[in-house]
Amino acid sequence: QVVLGGTTGANKSFMAMQMGMSIANNEKEFLGFKINVGGLKVLYCDTECGENVLVDRFQSLMKLYNWKNTNFNLLTKDSTSSSIYDELEAHMVNLKPDIVIIDCLYNTTDGADISKNHHLVPILNRITKLKEVHHCTIIAVSHMNKGGHEQGLVIDRISGGSVLQNWSEHIIQLTRTNESNTRLLRIGKSRHIDYPDCYYEIEWNSNKKELINRGIQSNWKELMITTDKKKNWNMILHDLSDEFSKIDFKNVVCNIRGNSERTATNWISDMLRCGIIEKIKHGQYKKKLEIRGKE
Repeated sequence: QVVLGGTTGANKSFMAMQMGMSIANNEKEFLGFKINVGGLKVLYCDTECGENVLVDRFQSLMKLYNWKNTNFNLLTKDSTSSSIYDELEAHMVNLKPDIVIIDCLYNTTDGADISKNHHLVPILNRITKLKEVHHCTIIAVSHMNKGGHEQGLVIDRISGGSVLQNWSEHIIQLTRTNESNTRLLRIGKSRHIDYPDCYYEIEWNSNKKELINRGIQSNWKELMITTDKKKNWNMILHDLSDEFSKIDFKNVVCNIRGNSERTATNWISDMLRCGIIEKIKHGQYKKKLEIRGKE
């Protein structure tokens, strides 16, 4: 039972489909991660984008491969009802897939609030039964809750309450960043294997519709700073001299900009970590980088 959680616009559906197609096409790897087993059948069940968009995505991704197999099948449903699982099971009986990708979990819960465990448990029980009866791996795509973006990729941000975390055997997370073509990927949980506690920088090639692993990103917090925070930082730096004291910084943040002293303390720490300012000596700083953005 795998959960792929992603923020809005992070291309989690493309990632799920690219992963499924890589497995079905007997590729050696996906995003640099080795694919250990060949000859697997994949069934991708879409509940969001509809037939036309789904086929367009599939045809775009086909160009990435020497596509020559019938091990990848598509199913699309416009309904947001849990009855989707009845039709899904009928296709599973016919196709006998090894991997089933459900995109996305929220659309199969009759519109119920899946942050409430009692709403989600019946759906997870149904998925578990499908897995056990048909001897397959289930990958469920899920949204991330809004807010908390700067916390990074923590599994508590995945929509679905604590029961979803407990049910999941593996959790993968994907998020947008403040750079339009950059995503961050992290393995949040695995019950059965050791996994790295790091962030991978994923490039989104919008022309090829392809996700590419560019390696480990050590400064991920810089990529998670929101636009509003950058604007605030820019205004604060504009009001300060090239060299300034902590007292000067707090005066601008608290007395001029109207924020709390706690906010001032947090911002000066964040700006140091991001390399926007640097420390000269105790209580003394200087500007190092400017905040840049599109006009």
